[in-house]
Amino acid sequence: MEKVTTQTILDWIVEQVESKVPIAPSLWIDASMKLTALVGNENDKLIELQQIVAELRKMRIENGDSVAKAKVYVEATKEYGDMCRQKARIEQIYEMIRLSKVRARMEDDNFKSN
Repeated sequence: MEKVTTQTILDWIVEQVESKVPIAPSLWIDASMKLTALVGNENDKLIELQQIVAELRKMRIENGDSVAKAKVYVEATKEYGDMCRQKARIEQIYEMIRLSKVRARMEDDNFKSN
């Protein structure tokens, strides 16, 4: 049995959107709950990447580069790019969670008005 990850959930949502398949409110909520449970793993990855980037910056400064020069060189590394992508991924997850909450509220309000 395949493990559920933030990636599998996001991939499924993207597939539904690209295929123009409507997503039921209950599925939004289910995806949101799973993303909430799993986002901690993504935050852990981000922290690891931030530590790697900080270490790269520190090494450049210790080797005589100015802080500004170290920053420019580090921002050109794959590790820095990975860190930025991870930050964006986490923000995307939080936005999905926020939107799912709004969708659930809308459905609840619609249910109460009927």
